[in-house]
Amino acid sequence: MRKHLSLKYFLLMLLTSILLPINVMAKGDITLEVDKTDLEIGDEVTVTAKLSSDEKLYALTATLNYDRNVFTEIDNKNFISKDDTVDIIYNNSNNKFGIINKSGEISTELFKIRLKVKDKANVGNTSITLTNISSSNGSGKTTYNTSSVNVLVTRDAVDGEVPPSNNSQEIIDSNEEIIQTSSTKPIIIGLTIIMVILIGGTIYVIIRKKEKIIVVFVSLTVIALVAIIFFMFTNNRKQDVNKDGKTDYNDAVDIMKYLLDFQGTKDEETEKTTDLEDKSYTNSINSNNNASQNNSRPNNDYDVNNDGKVDIEDVGDSTEHVTEEVKYKVDLSALNEEEIYVKRGNITLEFTAKVTLNEIIKKVKIDGVYYPVIYNGSSYSVSLETPNSPGVHDFKISSVILANNREVDTKLSITKEILKNKPYVDMFTVDDENNTFNFKLEDSDNAFIEGTVIITDANGNEVLN
Repeated sequence: MRKHLSLKYFLLMLLTSILLPINVMAKGDITLEVDKTDLEIGDEVTVTAKLSSDEKLYALTATLNYDRNVFTEIDNKNFISKDDTVDIIYNNSNNKFGIINKSGEISTELFKIRLKVKDKANVGNTSITLTNISSSNGSGKTTYNTSSVNVLVTRDAVDGEVPPSNNSQEIIDSNEEIIQTSSTKPIIIGLTIIMVILIGGTIYVIIRKKEKIIVVFVSLTVIALVAIIFFMFTNNRKQDVNKDGKTDYNDAVDIMKYLLDFQGTKDEETEKTTDLEDKSYTNSINSNNNASQNNSRPNNDYDVNNDGKVDIEDVGDSTEHVTEEVKYKVDLSALNEEEIYVKRGNITLEFTAKVTLNEIIKKVKIDGVYYPVIYNGSSYSVSLETPNSPGVHDFKISSVILANNREVDTKLSITKEILKNKPYVDMFTVDDENNTFNFKLEDSDNAFIEGTVIITDANGNEVLN
């Protein structure tokens, strides 16, 4: 009897673990803050969106509501990202925007938006609101409450100005759009339940020593296991969703544009008109505009996690895959190696880099210490203090930290001669009688090895070398 009870408890525990939901949706809070609440005609205001606490976040979508009778129309350039790890995409035809965060790490501040009051603006109270907010941490989705902040626009209207009104913007707080697709997950769950029952039955017939039935149960269990493996393989997460032959952040960008209803990313019945060429996107977004124009793809191409729907989780999963799984390679080359002598104090090292997926470097590790770098679009520079002792020094770069916070080992040695003072000539005298000249070489670091004396006339013409 105890054996039968143990078997029942075992089956109950397995079924419970299978049927537990994988992704739990929770409500969170995002607050909006402004740098000033009283505005005049022509003023600019910066709105900062903040999370209540630090959390992991790979992607976020929301709708921005503001009164276009008060503020000038915004585009992607009005959004300010936290750093190079965050790309923001805005669709001004429907006010939807999305965030792709390559690092997955967010320290409270999400982004900023700059708004400018029109020259002929409605005066009075107006609000800036975020609705339909949801995010993905790569393994689940979080929804957020509507967030709003109020400002006051003052100063009397000028001739021809739009008359005051009570905030004419339309606040839409509908549920996030979810595009349903086909999924094999229900089949996998069903097969798993059947396999658990078969395993339980196998254990039961083994205990009861029903040898004739054991073979049947074992065979059925193996068949169920093979079927589960097959469907799990076909249900595997997609990687190259835009079919360009590469797995990179452009895949996440493509899904995000689909969710934001950019022109060409959905079928003709649902596409909306917007001029993509007037938009400015950061980093990889610029090079991916054309990829979003293919309206022939079925919806389930974007269902990365094969859960039967296309939503923010697919963007998060795609971003996390690139960040966590792509093998990055970094090749560095030094610049300005002809500069030998460097006076003690601060030194600037310059180099170029070839990085997988054209990812940006934000820090380098030199002689065991991390230093931030400056990127000018083609090369990098890093400033650091020179060593205390003069002489030849090899500055060894052993690793870099990318914009997505991935650390990659690399190797580059930049050699510089560190001097207290550069050698110079002093006490130069000429002996006309003997046709000789004398000079003293000041070299406090004993760095001089050999050199050439060049004599020129008053016009700079070389007389003797």
